[in-house]
Amino acid sequence: MSLKQRSVILPSVSVVLSSSSSDEDAKAAAAERISELLKGKDFEMLTVDLIEEGELLTPNGSIAGKRYVVSFRQTENVVYLHPEYYKVMEWYTKRRRGMG
Repeated sequence: MSLKQRSVILPSVSVVLSSSSSDEDAKAAAAERISELLKGKDFEMLTVDLIEEGELLTPNGSIAGKRYVVSFRQTENVVYLHPEYYKVMEWYTKRRRGMG
């Protein structure tokens, strides 16, 4: 399977590990990379895909191993509270109860 065949590309990192590595090893290596990318923010790993196995080209040369792609998402919610939120909710609640 290659990245070109994936229909949806989520935020992801690629890790190259030894031929004896497992999905759990890929998760551990990816967690370290993701933590660096997100500067300590919380994240959730969604998928671990083995996309290549054998002789792999890396920035450090050619090695025998496995290439995994680990997709993730941030779990930290960013919420903007409108300045009139409480006033609007009060109006909505009264209207819903038939008081407004």
